Parts: sequence; C-alpha cells; structure tokens
Amino acid sequence: MINKKNIKKKYSFSISKYGGEIAMGIITPEQYDYWNEKSNEELKEYVMGWQINEYEKEHNIPFKARMRNWFEFEDIHHTSGAEISDSQELYIEEYDTNDILLKQWEPIKLDAESIKKKGLKLSDYEFFDSNHKSVENKYYFWGRAVNEGSWYTEKIPFFEDLDIKKLTLNCSCVENWVICNGIKYKGMKEIVYFEEDMTGIETECHVCEGYQS
Repeated sequence: MINKKNIKKKYSFSISKYGGEIAMGIITPEQYDYWNEKSNEELKEYVMGWQINEYEKEHNIPFKARMRNWFEFEDIHHTSGAEISDSQELYIEEYDTNDILLKQWEPIKLDAESIKKKGLKLSDYEFFDSNHKSVENKYYFWGRAVNEGSWYTEKIPFFEDLDIKKLTLNCSCVENWVICNGIKYKGMKEIVYFEEDMTGIETECHVCEGYQS
C-alpha cells in the first residue's frame, strides 16, 4: 500500500486530440482469397458493422470465408490509445496531496524534435506489419477505428517532483500508426494505462499477405 505521508505531489497526463483502437490477427488462406477479391468497403461493412450474422446470411458468405468482429482480432496485436504524431500534444497537470491544482505544464508537442529536446522517451516499440515475424508465410487482417478526444490518466501519486526525463510513453506501431496506451515512470513498477473520452471519426480495415520466405 502507498504510504500517503511519503506522497510529494500528484500528476495527471493526457494526450489530445486523435487516437483510437487497432487490431491485427491471423486469417486463413480461404478468408484472404475471398475478401481480397472484395472491396475494403464491403469488408468494413461486414466485420465493422453491428449485424455480422445478418450480413453473412444476406450476402451468402461461404463458411470458410466468414470472419469475426474486427476488434476480436488480437492474436498478433490489439491496442488502443492516443496517436503519436506531429499534431499531437502531451498535457501534464500538477496537484498537491489534497488534489488542488498547482499548475498546468506547458504542453509538449509530440514531434520527434520536441520529444528529444524535452528528454521525453518513447518505449522501444514493435512494428506490426507485413514484415513482422508472426505473419511470415501467412495472411492477416488489420482494422482500426480513428477517434477524436482525449486519452488521460487519473491523478497519480508521486514521491518526487516530476522529472520529464524519467517519463516514457508506452507505444506500439501497427501499419505505421504509432499508438500510446499509457505512461511509465522510472521507479514505478507498472504501466499506468490511459482512460479515454472520445467520439468516433472513421474506420478502415484490410486483409493482407505477410512476407514470403
């Protein structure tokens, strides 16, 4: 348990204004062959709609070509969070032990130059795409929902003044989309994952072929 007497301050972290959810998983050759001949809009209507069973019946989808809901693809990777890009910013709020706001830090732009200048770190993230080892000689699906809003933590107790150089954004990258799902801080044992307050903007999905060896 946290000893409240040792808490120096509290901090909350948030990133605005774009992010979302992304999922990636293995599919069969039959699923790939069938949906590769269809448009991405048809695939999206099927796996990203709310009536997947009705769609299968209405369009006579062959049994071997049937898929599951897009967000259930997670055997390769599945995450949600804030986008890391030049247009995004990290916001930090500093509170005393009674949750009274002391100050709002100057937003940190999340372009490569600003991140390096501030000493902020990104985790050593994996790149999940057609060259990832998990899709060698296989086929896979990936889909994403792009949202607008804020990805944030609750107030986190700190035993020292925040040192931005000890802060790491926990990231992964799927099909060139870098997503941060939370923060790590030197001395903390666990990742603090973001909560979200957002609305949907757009969705997309694809069936793809992994690299052939």
